[in-house]
Amino acid sequence: MKQKKRKRLLSILVTLAMVISLMPGISLTAYADGEHTHDGITFVEWTDALAKEQNGPSSTAATSLPS
Repeated sequence: MKQKKRKRLLSILVTLAMVISLMPGISLTAYADGEHTHDGITFVEWTDALAKEQNGPSSTAATSLPS
């Protein structure tokens, strides 16, 4: 009887691990276009092109913040 319970518990845990591992992929695809909206505010991905436009030609997304 204990063997069956262990197998069932193991199968439940493996299934749960697979479901959890799929969750980050689901959330990342929602923001694949680099733009999303919360409470009426649209957020745009901070890119090197936007950094150069706002902060000068030597700026990159990694070395500057939006103005």
